[in-house]
Formats: sequence, structure tokens, C-alpha cells
Amino acid sequence: MSFYFLGRGPFSKSLLLRALIVQSYFPELQITGDSECDDVVFLKEGLKDLKNQTVMDCSHGGAVLRFLTLRASREIGSFTLKGSERLFQRPMRELQMILNQLACEIKFNKNNLILKAHGWHLSGDALTVSMSRSSQFVSSVLLNSWKLDRDLFISVEGNMVSSSYLQMTLSFLRSLGMRITGDNREYHIPANQRINHFIYKPEADMSCLFSLAALTATEGEVIFTDWPEQSFQPDFIFPSLLKKMGFQVKQVNQTLKINGAGDLHPIECNLKNCPDLFPVLAALCALAKGTSRLYGAPHLHYKESDRVEQMAKLLQYTGRTVTVLDDGLVIRGQPVSPGDKSKPIIGFDPKEDHRMAMAVAVLKKAGEPIQLLNPGVVNKSFPDFWSIVNVNP
Repeated sequence: MSFYFLGRGPFSKSLLLRALIVQSYFPELQITGDSECDDVVFLKEGLKDLKNQTVMDCSHGGAVLRFLTLRASREIGSFTLKGSERLFQRPMRELQMILNQLACEIKFNKNNLILKAHGWHLSGDALTVSMSRSSQFVSSVLLNSWKLDRDLFISVEGNMVSSSYLQMTLSFLRSLGMRITGDNREYHIPANQRINHFIYKPEADMSCLFSLAALTATEGEVIFTDWPEQSFQPDFIFPSLLKKMGFQVKQVNQTLKINGAGDLHPIECNLKNCPDLFPVLAALCALAKGTSRLYGAPHLHYKESDRVEQMAKLLQYTGRTVTVLDDGLVIRGQPVSPGDKSKPIIGFDPKEDHRMAMAVAVLKKAGEPIQLLNPGVVNKSFPDFWSIVNVNP
């Protein structure tokens, strides 16, 4: 069945989370856009619970936990943040390193952390933050650097994965008035920063739009309205990737039209700066005739699920040959044969990972017989996903 979509799409979860943290320092900031996705809902509730000094529930949200923990560290008191067991299996050492430098005490348990904070008290000249496994730790520090009574110097160490998401944070904060000097490894934030823009309109969520565009793989059309000339989001590159795979992509003013390719071309792509595209892009590669290579993103192992292992398992279930790399996959794709009823229906558990569920939708739309065991995981970023795509998960 052909897929058709016309509209703006959901607001960016990543930018809304950042805006909500800023709004917690400046209630006068008006955010002219909203989302009912789980991460945004849990962060809103967490900020209320922070004010009341009650337990803050982060559910499965890595950004929610990291942003909210640093937000709580600016206050004085004892705070408890809880979440899923998988959430607390994700990188935490970097968070502890930051908080120890700020004279905060933190204790991690199986599904919560306990923070004793006294405001930020940095003993040395600079706060050292690792980016070896995620950029969100640096982003969290930056987002919570408003209204400091002294200058803050940040020194970034490690391999700097997902540096494009850090650049998104920097651009976002500068757009609201934060003065940040330096780049790459060293940043300086002068004391007493205040916003000078009081209305913020978030962009559409590029990762979610990519999942919709990918559903036209065999046939269909999406028309995205209010398409920006530029975007803070690194996933803004997705139309160029689709074009390389054979999709028809045309932009006229603020409208972007994408038509299905029919026959998909394999692709070789470094996803270092846009790892969130990996699951859906891997699904498209499975439908292409030929061998694709997706690489450059070892941090995919630390997402809501181990996305490299999970995607390899899913594609192997569908009969594709997959080679697992440390930083991605090599995928030998093959279009689904029309009318082929010989494949048994497989059940697939997305492991609480919304992007994996969206990848399954792309494969199902193309004709792969897959039953998704937990379709509700899309609520993390795109609650209306299943009603829009018209796919029975």
C-alpha cells in the first residue's frame, strides 16, 4: 500500500528538552510548540518534582536523566532520580566525574541515583567533561550554566563522539543569548548569563521525519511543510542520503517533497554525526539491491538498546546477510519479492527502543512479515507514529 503524508511533523524532542531546561531558569521564556512524547512529558514532570524535592522519574530517557541531574545539582538538597534498569546500564561514569568536580555527592543504584547537591562549587580552574561515549554530558553542563556567579571554563576530553549534537546545543544556547567563547575542546562561559530572546519555536523533529520519508521506499510520497533552510539538528542531512539511495527529493521554498525510489541503491555512510538515523537507514539498506556499509558510530552500543546488535538480529531474522562492525554494520540487501508468502512471521522485541520500532515499520511496509512485540515504545519520541503510518505493528 502506498504511503502519503502532508504536514510539518512533530516538534523536535531534542530541542524541546533543551528549551525546557532553559525555561526552568527563566520562566518568562515562551516555548511555542509542544509534544506529548514520553521524554518531554517526563522532563516536565521531573522539573516539577525537582521544585518539590520529590522523586524524579526519567523512565528510559538518557537525555532526561543527564539534563535533569545537572539541573538538580544547581540546587541545594538531596534528590532522587529513578528510571529503567536499561537506563542505568548506559554510560554513567562521565556524570559522576562531572558531579565530583562540582562538590556534589552521587550514588548509583540498579534503577536510581541519589544526588546530594550544594550548588556548583568547582575547586579547579576548569570543569573537565568526557565526550568519549556521548555528547550529552557536555550539553547538560552548558544547558545548566545560566546565572553562575563566576566564569566557567569547560575542558572537553575523549574522542568527541556525536560532536554535531554538541554543536546543536551551542547554536541553540547562543540563539537565546548565552555568550560562549571557544570551540572544539575548550569553552568559556562568562558569569551571570541571561537570555535575551523570550520566544522560542522548536523545529520539526528531523529523525521522525526521516522515519516517515523512509516509508515511501517502495512507493508513496511525503510532503513536509515549513521546511527550514538551515537546522540545528544533525539529522537534517537525511534528504541527501535518501537522494543517494534513489529517492526523488525536491525542495520548493519551505516545502520538501520526497517520492519513493522503487529500486533502492546501496549506500556507504559515516554516521558519526547522525547516529539516530542508523536503525531506519539500516532497514532501507536491507531493502536495497547490493551491499551497504554504515559505520563511524561506536556510540550506537550505548543507546536505548545496543542498536548495532539489535539491528543485526532484526535483519538476520529477515534473511539478510549482515556483518557486525565495532561501529556499525555491513548489510547485503535484497528487495522483498512481491507476493512471497513463504516467510514465517517473526516476533521482534525492540528492547524499549523507539528507533528500532520505526525500523520495523519500514520493513513491514515493504512486505516483511514481522510482528512488533512492544509497539508502544514509539511514545518516547513520536506518540502518533502508528496512527500516521497506517501500519499494523
